Amino acid sequence: MTIPEPIKKFITWIQGFNHRLLRNENDVKEKFVFPMLHYLCYPEKCHREYPLKTSKSEKYGKKPENSHIYYIQDDIQQQNTGNLLVFIEVIEPKKTKLNDAIEKANFYINHFNTLFFIVTNGYDIKVFECLYCYKNELVFDINIDKLKNNDVASKFYNKLNFDCVKNIDKNTTNILTNTKYNLIKKLIKHHPDLQDVLEKCDFEPCTTREGYRLIIVRKKVAIACNLPKAFGEGNCEIEFSSLILKGLKIYLNHQDILGQLMTGLHTQPDSGCRRFFKQLNKNTFEIYLGQTTLILSELEAADLCFCIDGVCQEYKNLI
Repeated sequence: MTIPEPIKKFITWIQGFNHRLLRNENDVKEKFVFPMLHYLCYPEKCHREYPLKTSKSEKYGKKPENSHIYYIQDDIQQQNTGNLLVFIEVIEPKKTKLNDAIEKANFYINHFNTLFFIVTNGYDIKVFECLYCYKNELVFDINIDKLKNNDVASKFYNKLNFDCVKNIDKNTTNILTNTKYNLIKKLIKHHPDLQDVLEKCDFEPCTTREGYRLIIVRKKVAIACNLPKAFGEGNCEIEFSSLILKGLKIYLNHQDILGQLMTGLHTQPDSGCRRFFKQLNKNTFEIYLGQTTLILSELEAADLCFCIDGVCQEYKNLI
């Protein structure tokens, strides 16, 4: 059977690759990761070295220089969580155990709507296929020596090349997520006692302002915002009272607030004016906040809009 030319080039490159020449993380990035993605046909314009910032208290996301993302779009203005393909974590060659990086996978997968997560030290390679609301599957756990086998290299190429990955129907995974959400919603509807439990989880609505600290709370959503000062940028943190989203905290920096939240103020969730909202059906919305994608009910979406309007109005007054 004839091997297609792109796979031949990938095999020729990997069989000639010498991992022993790698000395540090930058070598892994420049001499292994970038060439690998080149031979997997990912356009350079689809690559971004992403500054991963979530919250000052987060354990991860503090080394953005080692985190690489590839998108479907090569237009930077159109690159968002809806067209993100591959997330890559690079670690030092001397680190033979990838446990810490694998632990990061779970963190990043919860914050990025990515199809694949790759972690490598230039010799060992682990590839996770991200199945959203279901278990994330480890599809490759190999090293360079194994990857030099023609059959293994062909399987690796066929699974991860740009054309294949970009054509994966992300709507299928969105449907799975939406289906899970609807099942939970139906369960609550048919069991009023569960509804009572959920209502007890609701926040107590309030608005407080102390100096440059603004907190706006509705039953389903709470936003705590550090407003911008004369020569300082602001930020905010968003929480939800829902049991489904309990514990999730979304941190948005100054650029996120200006770039995402300021459009469509004082409009309804279903108006189509807010660029981070996507209506899935009459009562369900998909929301993009920073690097996080989630599904909200109509009431949650309305409360989110109310809180955002309050925060952004004060934000605008100060800038």
